[in-house]
Amino acid sequence: MELLFDEAPSFVRLQFCTVSQAGEKSGLPQREFSGQEGSLALLRESGRVLAWAGLGSDTGLGEDELRRAAGTAARGLVAAGFECICIIAGPYSGFAKAIVEGAIIGAYSFAGYKSGAGSAPRGLGQLSLPGLDAQERLWASEGAALAEAVNRVRDLGNMPPNMLTPAVLASKAEDYVRRTGACLRIWDEYDLAGEGFAGHLAVGGGSANPPRFILLERELDPAFPTVAVVGKAVTFDSGGICIKPGKDLEEMKFDKMGGLAALGLLEAVTLLKVPVNMIVAVCAAENMPGNNACRPSDVITLYGGKTVEIGDTDAEGRLLLAEGLAYVTRRFQPDLTLDIGTLTGAVCVALGMHRAGLFSDDDELAETIFRAGERSGDLCWRLPLGREFSKEMEGRIADLRNIGSSRWGGASKGAAFLEHFKGEGRWAHIDIGGSGMPDTALPHIDAGATGAGVRMLAEALRAMYPQG
Repeated sequence: MELLFDEAPSFVRLQFCTVSQAGEKSGLPQREFSGQEGSLALLRESGRVLAWAGLGSDTGLGEDELRRAAGTAARGLVAAGFECICIIAGPYSGFAKAIVEGAIIGAYSFAGYKSGAGSAPRGLGQLSLPGLDAQERLWASEGAALAEAVNRVRDLGNMPPNMLTPAVLASKAEDYVRRTGACLRIWDEYDLAGEGFAGHLAVGGGSANPPRFILLERELDPAFPTVAVVGKAVTFDSGGICIKPGKDLEEMKFDKMGGLAALGLLEAVTLLKVPVNMIVAVCAAENMPGNNACRPSDVITLYGGKTVEIGDTDAEGRLLLAEGLAYVTRRFQPDLTLDIGTLTGAVCVALGMHRAGLFSDDDELAETIFRAGERSGDLCWRLPLGREFSKEMEGRIADLRNIGSSRWGGASKGAAFLEHFKGEGRWAHIDIGGSGMPDTALPHIDAGATGAGVRMLAEALRAMYPQG
């Protein structure tokens, strides 16, 4: 996608207006264009296509309202066959970053395996924002770069499981070496066995596609703080021996979105020039019920030495994340450790499909991440940790058990399990079980992979570690 800053007469001209401005600015009656959030009107004037996007109420307009309006409008325009848009931001030019982010993310759709005419990529070819000052142009460029990083995560997320196995995902990580300058190391199944990653081997043991542990290290300056990000990447989750119901099983290709978000975050932090050293661990496996699959009642010794009793083979992601956390905290002693994954369905019950669950024992860190989510539109909500959840994860014949005794509080129990592996530094766990695995399209974003977590955590890290 090419970002321009000059007037482009041949492009669709898009402007924003509120409910009170809709009639006067568009010249259309309210029944044709209300100016409500999500509304879009198309006009032709002197051979040029003009578009109006509704913002809703005149009060309370901010970044996310402009982001959603731009996304909804771009999605509608691209669907109508327009791939070049000129956005006249006008009084909203201070929101240039959000507008560009919204337009590029909203225009995205994935049709990577359609043949013939349907195989052409759909999205914005060119986007122009004339009339911006120098600072606003920088913001717009930043928004474009972040949105493209998110869309690359979505491209990988939408790939089917027969085409994105753990080994293929490891090869895709090489793209992030080129984009970020990070060093890459990949553990195959033999390396994992040799170094005691029994959790990865247990989760991936039933699959013909063996697991991978993928580590990217980007050191800028030894004096900078070190941030480690651990992501769950189950390329397909059948549930293993405790197999899932057939309904919606096809959505389990999205169980890799935490690991992909970790890769996207590495790129985002690089683009934003956040002064931190980054460690990214992607824990990749395919959870299948093969003849070498782990069983309920098995006991395994995870990397680092803790023993775990398997109560449910469908609670596999925490085994992967636990080993990733144990490795990065022991090897690098990071100042801050984040883990992210589509860990539980329970977080959807608590928060719905559009907010991540946020867990941390650090109030200041939790508040920073929450505020970053509000600014970025990549939302989260803090959920509790506590002894009542930790107690549930104690094993009967091992140190820990990977599932509680009941379904209640499942998201907090999963977080409490991971808390045992977080190390000595600051830590937060992000459960994108809803926001990373959407069930329907939204007006401003297509169905499928969302890239949840990338923008939120990038904004949080920039707030925590400002330049200069």
